[in-house]
Amino acid sequence: MKESPFKTIDEQIDILKERNLNFIDKENCKKKLLEYGYYEIVNGFKDFLLKSKNPDKFNDNETFEHLFAIYELDKNIQQGVLRATLEVELLLKTALAYTIAKRYGEKECQYVVKTNYKLGKEYTGKNGEKFYSIDNIFEKLKKILEDDFNPFKHYKDEYDNIPPWIIMKGFSFGNCIHFLKLQKADVKNEIISILTGIPKDFIENNEDFKKFVISVLNLAYRFRNRSAHCSRIYNYKPKGALLLYYANFHNYINVSRNEFDSGIGNNDLYSLYRALNVLNSSKPNIILGSSIRFYIKEHLKLFPDDKFNILKSIGVPNVDINLSIDDIL
Repeated sequence: MKESPFKTIDEQIDILKERNLNFIDKENCKKKLLEYGYYEIVNGFKDFLLKSKNPDKFNDNETFEHLFAIYELDKNIQQGVLRATLEVELLLKTALAYTIAKRYGEKECQYVVKTNYKLGKEYTGKNGEKFYSIDNIFEKLKKILEDDFNPFKHYKDEYDNIPPWIIMKGFSFGNCIHFLKLQKADVKNEIISILTGIPKDFIENNEDFKKFVISVLNLAYRFRNRSAHCSRIYNYKPKGALLLYYANFHNYINVSRNEFDSGIGNNDLYSLYRALNVLNSSKPNIILGSSIRFYIKEHLKLFPDDKFNILKSIGVPNVDINLSIDDIL
């Protein structure tokens, strides 16, 4: 496949005209193309408005303004996803730091000890040397402990120690999930209990529930990264079965077990929104749900016929367009 050659804004407008797209305000459309890019607006969202029998052409009477409105809807939802998943990251960091400090102590010499944690997967280096997942975490810890930026430098200079709740500030969301997986069973159970508000006695005897919670964290992490890089979010569905089956979750989102196993209600934006309810804090779910509802309703004021396609795209199963957005989400 040949790479698309560079086209000026006027040439881009001409291409869209040839593809049956209309313009209410051509000059404003040129401005939008220059600000956000043809690829982002058109290639990212054209499928919503293309003819089913001729995918090179837009539906009759479709406008650039409609296409851009879908693009804006997605960008607005992205911000809700980012805010919600940043809350999830903060909850995880707090639970990790609290439990590690409680179990091992707040001093580096107490908690930066490899035997406190599981080794994880074994890897072979270029020269045949063996190393483990925990080595990657400890390499990250070492970099933070030697960091010359605040708050790490301040704690090192002032107290000659960086406690867990400060060192977690240097961990990425992905680092935190990986570190959670490397906790020994009793510590992991306590962290998950803090995250979910479920008694530790239930968690320690329920491996499926622990795996489900970690899969929710992984899904939030993938959506956080996607939104942080300003990539299309409304129909994003990460590859792989990230959201693992657990108990009656499929009934909770109104799909059968067979549908869930086939991918319906799994890994999409709607399932992330519903799965965040597993957390003890309702804030991530509220942030994400209110954002999705508000911006979809605002969009439908101008383009009410988009309702089915939008809800289907974000993963709502068995869409009933006669229901209000508030009743669906």
